[in-house]
Amino acid sequence: MYSLDDKDRLELIEHAEKIDPEAMASEASAARPGRYEGADDLALVVALDILTGVGGEDESAGNVEFADGHAARFGRFILWTDNYGFKTAESFESVAAAESRVAEVNSDDEL
Repeated sequence: MYSLDDKDRLELIEHAEKIDPEAMASEASAARPGRYEGADDLALVVALDILTGVGGEDESAGNVEFADGHAARFGRFILWTDNYGFKTAESFESVAAAESRVAEVNSDDEL
């Protein structure tokens, strides 16, 4: 799914490791029951969760509450948190595509 050329993904993970190395080491080492169990890319989900905790979301359409949960955008990545606290990540080809997805969810919620 990801290649070594996926620099922005790797940079996010490295940045989160600098902020909270213990959480990255313990949470991202193996999937286990709990809020991350549905994650396809556990390291990315944990990293985005750490960055959300320190307010690292993008300022433009970066943090949206909606009926079924919460979305936090980091460049071309979105951390989705449902109403039960389960977290998954979604990546897009571009920042514009991620912004569009957040706007779409936000507008659907306003209907």
